[in-house]
Amino acid sequence: MLEQHPDTMTDEDLYKKINSWVHTKTPESIFLDYKKELIFETQKQKIELGKDISSFANTKGGCLLYGIDEDRQSIDSAPVPKKEYGIEPINRQLIDIENILSSIISPPLPELRIRQISLEHDINKIVYLIWHPKSWVAPHMVTGFKDNKYYKRGNFKSEPMEEHEVDILYQVRNLTNNKLRDFIKNIEFGLNHVKQSNYYLKFVVSPYYLSPYSKYFNYSDASNLIEPNHLIRDKVSFLNGVTFISHDREFVIKTYFNGIFSICYNLEDHITNMTVAGINLNILFLKGLIPILNKIMNMVASYYKKLHFYGPVTITFLLDNSNKMYLHYDELRWIEYMRHSEFINYVWSNTTFEFEEVFPITDILSRTSAITEILTNRIKHGFGCYKFEQS
Repeated sequence: MLEQHPDTMTDEDLYKKINSWVHTKTPESIFLDYKKELIFETQKQKIELGKDISSFANTKGGCLLYGIDEDRQSIDSAPVPKKEYGIEPINRQLIDIENILSSIISPPLPELRIRQISLEHDINKIVYLIWHPKSWVAPHMVTGFKDNKYYKRGNFKSEPMEEHEVDILYQVRNLTNNKLRDFIKNIEFGLNHVKQSNYYLKFVVSPYYLSPYSKYFNYSDASNLIEPNHLIRDKVSFLNGVTFISHDREFVIKTYFNGIFSICYNLEDHITNMTVAGINLNILFLKGLIPILNKIMNMVASYYKKLHFYGPVTITFLLDNSNKMYLHYDELRWIEYMRHSEFINYVWSNTTFEFEEVFPITDILSRTSAITEILTNRIKHGFGCYKFEQS
């Protein structure tokens, strides 16, 4: 198994790893599979490709290496790679592989990585690496060509899953979400460290596999997990990690040793109270909120990068006391012309606003602005916010 996420490894790093596996005759395992050729001209060959990669995603993750022939001493022994390896590259092969897998596996594989690795000892040949960790949306079914089966990874082959094994994966997915919700329900965000306000934006970011696959990060001091910058005013140690407080007491950040990251931000400066169309409203301006979301995502990315954690995370967004609140992302003057009948449908009337999204940390690291835009759109959608213009 790769010790690192392939996005954090160069082609040279991957070549050295593959070359090491070959020359030490590392056998196939629950994490590793060798294939002599990459051919998917027939339905059977395409199903075989889907079986192999979905079995890794449904079990513990792993990688397929195409272009490495194998030896087997007996029918019961695990295959080992032959010393001579590599195949000639084929145009559009990477695109074709991804298209096939996306069309025959459901739900889609969320962290699929396909790499073409050049061989330093033979510049005319390559190895195709297809990798997927244990999936956070397992189980995945091979639906293409009416196969309609779930597969798991055995010691050195893919095997159909039993009904109870599929059921367990669905239960694990539900248990994971329920465990995180229980944690969020009881979390103490550290509001005693900030100036009192009625309006707080709260984030909880957690490794998706909080339970039953808890991963605990055993750091004696968590204070080095947040970038030391102008935000940090004080560090207060507590049982499960460290609390960080900003200079102006707007941010409170907590880092937990089980990999959970929470942040609380005082929204008071971004909210204006006024009467519009006969309704007394607290108006939240989205333009002022977007830079805050970007800053939070950058802190989240830095935190998990320092933990060397690149798996999926759940981001839970909570907005306290959103009763009679309107989200506005245009200039204030446009609101003044709205009639009561037009306006009342776009006022948030609940006492809390909450949603969650799941992202791979690699996406947050490489696509921070895109992730912020996704979160912003979720906020807009939740509030029913539209851009009104003067008639």
